[in-house]
Amino acid sequence: MLRSIFIALYLVLLAVASGRATWHLLQGPQTIDWIQWLLSAPVLLFFLLATAFKPWPRTDRWLWPVSLPVLVGAYPLLTGHGNVQSQAEAALAWSLLAGYGLYLFWYSQRPSPLRPRLVGKPLPEKPLYGASGEPVLPSQMVGQPTVWLWVRGNWCPFCVAQAADWASREDDWRDLGARVCVVSPQPQDKMQRLARRLGSSMVFLEDRGASLARALGIAVPYGIPMGLQWAGYDSTSVEPTVVVTDDQGKVVWWQCSGNYRCRPGPDLILQVLRWLNNGRQGPLPNQVSAYWNGRLIARSTRGVMLEGNHYFPRDDVQDSCLEPSPTKTVCPWKGVASYFDVVVDGKRLQDAAWCYRHPSPLARQIKDHIAFWRGVDVRSE
Repeated sequence: MLRSIFIALYLVLLAVASGRATWHLLQGPQTIDWIQWLLSAPVLLFFLLATAFKPWPRTDRWLWPVSLPVLVGAYPLLTGHGNVQSQAEAALAWSLLAGYGLYLFWYSQRPSPLRPRLVGKPLPEKPLYGASGEPVLPSQMVGQPTVWLWVRGNWCPFCVAQAADWASREDDWRDLGARVCVVSPQPQDKMQRLARRLGSSMVFLEDRGASLARALGIAVPYGIPMGLQWAGYDSTSVEPTVVVTDDQGKVVWWQCSGNYRCRPGPDLILQVLRWLNNGRQGPLPNQVSAYWNGRLIARSTRGVMLEGNHYFPRDDVQDSCLEPSPTKTVCPWKGVASYFDVVVDGKRLQDAAWCYRHPSPLARQIKDHIAFWRGVDVRSE
């Protein structure tokens, strides 16, 4: 709920700031501070508007095309060298700067909850709804590999750009014998509006009530900007997620980044489809494994590299190989790390794994992820 209210109010604040800064710029030549303000805060609004006209399916985590102008424009405010005319203007400037920090480190990034183990299993049997309104079960989508794209809706420019990205690669995935399903909790009439816009053979499905998304652990209650409910959108959204199932309907690969602006592109998923077509020879793309005492203890295609350590999602680690340790350490920017002993066939490796259960906003992407050291063999395969 807080995120829904925040993004709606922040967009209004950006629009007000853009108008006010433009008005000041038109008043005369002594406008350097307002030029910097115009660069710093409203640039995010211009960026989001631009994505509606120029497809931009994904960004880096720190959104450098926006963050750099924000830092440059905020320098006078942060150092006290600015010439803001009143306390009200100073409060507005600080509100915009704080709002951008919240957008970057809190709104965009969502800590990933523990989800059910998916690989090797069929998708939960929850009904989806196609263009005709008839229910479609995941078990019916067999006979060929399927790429499932969970998107927030056609109100999200990044989701529209991601779907357009896949539509532009239609020849590639059709040559590999695959189908692409675009799934969203938004109503089917809005899904079909997106389908007509893209003119692709992709299948557009409504996840009514986000029932399948909830079963997968990717549903986001109140995940749309406040007010869109009045336009007919479901208040529950999803974390953008990609799942690949084989011709038997079983999951072979999936990824959910936890940041709605950071999504895997078609090139990586096409590698997974080629792996399927080649009889599953060799490792999956981006696959990293951890071994100790001759046994596999973790394997994932969804890990996070940070400071030279590979962090595995908790649901890709063998729980039976970990035993909690009382050891804790503190990182100045990541937070408090909790440790585990690695235990395999009666042998114990003390404090050989760690995780950040409550990391700082700067390290939110590794929440509840496990990293290894002290002799555990972590390798790309």
